Amino acid sequence: MKKVLSIILSAIMAFSVLSVAVSAEDKADLSLAVASDLHYSAFEEELEKTNDDPLYWHAIRRCEMENETSFIIDEFLNQCAKSDDVEYVLISGDLANRGRQRTEDHLVVAQKLRDFEKRSGKEVYVINGNHDAS
Repeated sequence: MKKVLSIILSAIMAFSVLSVAVSAEDKADLSLAVASDLHYSAFEEELEKTNDDPLYWHAIRRCEMENETSFIIDEFLNQCAKSDDVEYVLISGDLANRGRQRTEDHLVVAQKLRDFEKRSGKEVYVINGNHDAS
């Protein structure tokens, strides 16, 4: 009985997968741009400083290009907007570098994405990452 049931369930699963594949066959190709780990950070000047030493800020930010993240995100979105090959944008997590501590960084990125959607007419899909979840 178990063997018969497992064969029936296997057949049902196989046919359900095949039916999805057959129905998707007639659709046009999907075209999207993917970005991951944007790690947006507010400009150093916007942060509340407890130490004015520039070397401290360079070291605490791990020598990364954190002051440039806003410009990098803007350029990525501009290229996606200009491209006729991009229908959708998928961002797979870690929108903000310190999203758990600075929720306002998420608001900045969200506004950039809303502006992009209005300007380009292209949809953005986002998956949260470990820097985004609290």
